[in-house]
Amino acid sequence: MAATDRWIGGCLLSVALCALACGGDIDGAAGDRSHASASGKPGSGPGAPGATAGSGAIGSGGSAAPGRPGGPGGPGAIDDAQPPRFECTQAATRGAGQLAMRRLTRDELLQSLTAVVGERVMSASSVSAAAERIPAEPPGDIVASFQNGHAFDHVEGLLLTAQAVAAEVASDADARAAVLGACASSADRACAQAFMDGSAQRLLRRPLSTERRDALLSAFDAEGGGSAAMQWLLARVLQAPEAVFHLELPRQRCDRASAASDTRYGWDDESVFFAPLGGAMTGPQATLSEAGWYVWQIPATRAPGGVSEIRIELEAAAQDGVALELDVNLNDNPLLPGLTIEPGTRTLQASALLAAGSAVKVGVYFKNAAAGRTLALRALTLTSAGPAPTCEDAPVQNGLFQVDDWSVASRLSFALTGEGPDQALLDAAARGELATVEQVRPHAERLIATGAARRQLDAVFDAWLNLEAIPTPHPALVARAGVDGTGLAAEARRELLDYAGYQILDQESDVGALMSEAIGFPRSERMAVLYGSELASGDEPVALTEGHGGMLLRLAPLLSGQLSSSPILRGVYVRKRILCDTLPSPDFSIISTRLEMFEEQDRTKVSTREAVTAITSEGACPACHVQINPIGFALERFDPLGQPRDEEIVFDPTGKELARHAIDTHVTAANLEPGLPSELDGAEALNSALAGSAKVRACVAERLYTHARLRPAAEPDHCALAELESWLRAGGSIKEAWLRSVVGPELFVREATP
Repeated sequence: MAATDRWIGGCLLSVALCALACGGDIDGAAGDRSHASASGKPGSGPGAPGATAGSGAIGSGGSAAPGRPGGPGGPGAIDDAQPPRFECTQAATRGAGQLAMRRLTRDELLQSLTAVVGERVMSASSVSAAAERIPAEPPGDIVASFQNGHAFDHVEGLLLTAQAVAAEVASDADARAAVLGACASSADRACAQAFMDGSAQRLLRRPLSTERRDALLSAFDAEGGGSAAMQWLLARVLQAPEAVFHLELPRQRCDRASAASDTRYGWDDESVFFAPLGGAMTGPQATLSEAGWYVWQIPATRAPGGVSEIRIELEAAAQDGVALELDVNLNDNPLLPGLTIEPGTRTLQASALLAAGSAVKVGVYFKNAAAGRTLALRALTLTSAGPAPTCEDAPVQNGLFQVDDWSVASRLSFALTGEGPDQALLDAAARGELATVEQVRPHAERLIATGAARRQLDAVFDAWLNLEAIPTPHPALVARAGVDGTGLAAEARRELLDYAGYQILDQESDVGALMSEAIGFPRSERMAVLYGSELASGDEPVALTEGHGGMLLRLAPLLSGQLSSSPILRGVYVRKRILCDTLPSPDFSIISTRLEMFEEQDRTKVSTREAVTAITSEGACPACHVQINPIGFALERFDPLGQPRDEEIVFDPTGKELARHAIDTHVTAANLEPGLPSELDGAEALNSALAGSAKVRACVAERLYTHARLRPAAEPDHCALAELESWLRAGGSIKEAWLRSVVGPELFVREATP
């Protein structure tokens, strides 16, 4: 078979990809793995099997950097030739469209668990194996593809993971103490109560209702208490709806509660105080010297209306200097077990929750009575919180209701860190201090400075640019470059993410700087070889002097799994990923015609640009490809490894050279947007144009906003998006835009369901 015939046979599918590119079936994601094994034939065609959909080219990067961040009117501002993409038309319904009970993604769930139970627990083999049973989200753009369904596989995976985490925590002394408390090895009800008020709230992201809390504690008692029951309780909490869903409840409006009041009972009140010693009850005693129970038993008629706190005044004495050992029970249940009291005057204090009309029985057990040791119980004080305030949901306005502080805490934390709220946020929610932008903003600024926020920014870019789909480059090409291709895709992804994090979080750059600066983070010898740069170490970038730069013109969007670049897929990548353009659907009837036309091409005689032009310049193709081809042609100076080239080389499947063609990167109708040049002389000019693009700024605004909500934008979102777009067009920093995309009016409301 002739070399040309072999090449054509390998590219029949490529022509189909060319036609499909217009319709969104190829979304321009970096690295189209799905076609990597379709054919072993070489590819210099417009969409060779496995060619990276994000194949772009490296431009000069730094020549047109619009400057450093600032506020509106800064050096990165652009003119108004391109009208804004978003317009606020439904201000009254800002915040509509939020899912009422969105499930946590697998990453959100596991990251939230790690924040509470620790990396050591989550990395245990039993936990890792169980967590693998939780279905992951489909690869690609999670904003477009997220499904809120909760299938059986999710339920099974959550059950197994909860059980594995609880077992690992119970078996690890450090984790057990950190998560369940120091009392967990021989846990009693008081220990379970402390867990419910501590770590459990971190996992559930809100306090449970009294009824559910009491039910769990009663079940703990039924399990027999102790460490096994604590393990069971943790597993139950991990499976609660609050732990696996974004449970968002209406903000409550409550009338003012009555002031707290104290009722005091002295030691000498014979009607309520006694000492049951040896089965017989004695009357009040000023000083106690025998081991046993000493009890206040207060009938409901004398008890205050509801008890929220208990205080016991006492004096301890010991001639031998030994601390007195006491237990305190409330209504025959442990309240303050295992106390050690040094000699002197003391007040014991504990929270309680007794309904109005309840009798109260408080017992103190003197355990280590001995000669010279005495205990004097001076008084018992019961604090009544008074009648509970009357609460009701905040009213619905314009089809929206205000969500409570716990919901705000979760929304904020997951949007900026990808995990549940920390203790500082939960404490603020408990105090009712997350009701306004002014109250929330300091917490947002604190969170965005964490490592978790940097990880979340990685997730934004992974979804936006589909970085996890970057393919492994063709062995023949990496061999020619003198590098190993194994793992190169992962390194290229990491390098782009390091660049984005540096620009956005460290430098607080605007969009123009992100899109243009010729700096990078090649952290391996092979990455430095491919960039033609020095090695980067630490947090500082190195200069990229071979034409690489910006967000587009890096190795990550350029790597191809085949022997050729693809102008069409590169053009689609820029249109759909960088500019957020929508491309029309093609007429599928033309695909067979395009295949026939492509078969007639002799690739030893025509370049990729000439071949693509021939098959896309007739019929219905031009309407779509006038938007795509020029961008791809401008990037043709760079090969599938992102290396500058003076000539295009056509290879056979083994990497043997078949032909060479001149490179033409000059285009006269780029059709990017009004106000940007239509005539571009290669990648450097394209990169400069994109750095000043209004569309790119609107695209950044949309991706930041929609990722925080894991859903595409809808009309009620356009007010927030218009504000973000305006900020970025005026030269505002991307970091500030990210904060504003989360902390705005939409954070505090949700659409009311019928």
